[in-house]
Amino acid sequence: MAIKTDFVLGTNANPDEVNQNFIELLALNVYNEIPGGVIDSANVNFTSAFVYEAVTLRVYLTGQTTLGMIRLQRGVDYTETLDGNGNGTGFQTTLPPTTGEVLVIDFQKANV
Repeated sequence: MAIKTDFVLGTNANPDEVNQNFIELLALNVYNEIPGGVIDSANVNFTSAFVYEAVTLRVYLTGQTTLGMIRLQRGVDYTETLDGNGNGTGFQTTLPPTTGEVLVIDFQKANV
């Protein structure tokens, strides 16, 4: 999918092009994905189903005793795994999630 980026400042853009561009940008957002990886109180490596733009990853943890989700903090609770192009492919948690907990991720797919 190619997102149009060559709009010229001070000119009138074609509304259909702008609308299509907006729709394509919305399609890049992924919410509530369950990442790949076993939650067994030992594993700390998890993957996403799509390559994503670095630093757009948000990781949430739900536990058996917590109400709702806890957003984990990048660089403290997890570290992103990047490919050779600098795009995200997954993450490593600082501590392994406990059996019974659930990880959920949001991110923006890489525009490749």
